[in-house]
Amino acid sequence: MITILEQPLFGQRVRELRTARGLSQAALAEPGMSTSYLSRLESGARPPTAKVVAYLAERLEVPRSAFDNGSSSAVTQLLARGISAADGRGGGEDILDLLNDAVEVGTEVDTALHWQMLWMLTMSFSPGTDTAHQEQTLTRLVRLSDEIGLPELQVRSRVKLARFQRLSGSPELGSGVAEEAVALAREPGVDAGDLGRALLTAVSAEAESGRLTLAREHVDELCSLIEAHAELPPSLAAEARWSAASVRVRQGEYEAARDHLEAAMRNLDSHDDLLLWTRLRIAAASLYLQMTPRLTDRAAAALAEAEVPIGLIGTPLHEQEFHVVTAQLAFYQGDFERAEELCVKLASEPSLLSYRDGVRLEMLRIRLRFQAGAVREAVNEMTALATRLQDSSNTDLTAEAWRNLAEALTAAAEQSTLPQAR
Repeated sequence: MITILEQPLFGQRVRELRTARGLSQAALAEPGMSTSYLSRLESGARPPTAKVVAYLAERLEVPRSAFDNGSSSAVTQLLARGISAADGRGGGEDILDLLNDAVEVGTEVDTALHWQMLWMLTMSFSPGTDTAHQEQTLTRLVRLSDEIGLPELQVRSRVKLARFQRLSGSPELGSGVAEEAVALAREPGVDAGDLGRALLTAVSAEAESGRLTLAREHVDELCSLIEAHAELPPSLAAEARWSAASVRVRQGEYEAARDHLEAAMRNLDSHDDLLLWTRLRIAAASLYLQMTPRLTDRAAAALAEAEVPIGLIGTPLHEQEFHVVTAQLAFYQGDFERAEELCVKLASEPSLLSYRDGVRLEMLRIRLRFQAGAVREAVNEMTALATRLQDSSNTDLTAEAWRNLAEALTAAAEQSTLPQAR
């Protein structure tokens, strides 16, 4: 007995078979079905009837078994076991093992179902998952999305791969994949949210790989998209403004960056996404401390709001980001002991920080050596750091390093001219 695929798998299978034969929706639907009805079938909005299955099988010149889900029963069981292992009784490795088994068993089943299995597998990845396995899985996900031919799946697969490449230290590769996602997301009928996420991913990868002109173009398009689509998730809008702020900072436009970040904080409620709400405040505090003059009061207020939630829901990475900015604030407020204490704490942990946060932590440690009286050594270290940043074309970080050096030398000079107590 044939058991027909349920929606949305049925619609994905119809589209897969239709596109493989080079047929438009109109060519497949006529004469016995309206194009709009076929479109709703392919989108998963309408359930198939036996008559519809028979008609489509005839038009596509395939047996009715082409729409059978019987071959996926073993896969479905493995998927169910893998998903339910996340209820607290099974460990992360158990989930990964079961999902990997489902992927291997599922290589001979429906392409769309195989894609879904790979997607579930990527959702179970954690920071400790083997990176080579992650890349292989994400590459397969992209390939299968191209076989299916649904632009939405092609975009989402590429966004995942591009993010992975950026975070694993290959922003140039991530930039190329993200630009493919942006091009696909601009096709008619693709949801604005998919275009927004593709642009967001492209901006991050382009900025990190030094392609600031392109990043600026994409971030401006992203902000326009957010303004034009009030229905988009508040978290996506907030991330868009955060990305815009990051690009402005790299181009030295600190006032514009502040405006974007403060708009993101105003428009995102903590109930929408508490972690993002918290991270925005850490980012804002960091920006306030980069500005001239440094806005220490605003930085302190932002960190005070972030302190409780970061301790409750923050990952080790988020905690490190919070401690870096807290240490910077302590230094600029004159609490050198607290700044040193936090630097020692961070040095005792495996660093999870981004390159830019790591550089700012290094600047702070050099400033503390200035404060401790090791002026000559600190001057040499800050000069070497600024030169290295300049050679790598990190213009904003270079300017920040030279500014720190100038401030430290001015403070040292003022200290040496103070009258000595008798």
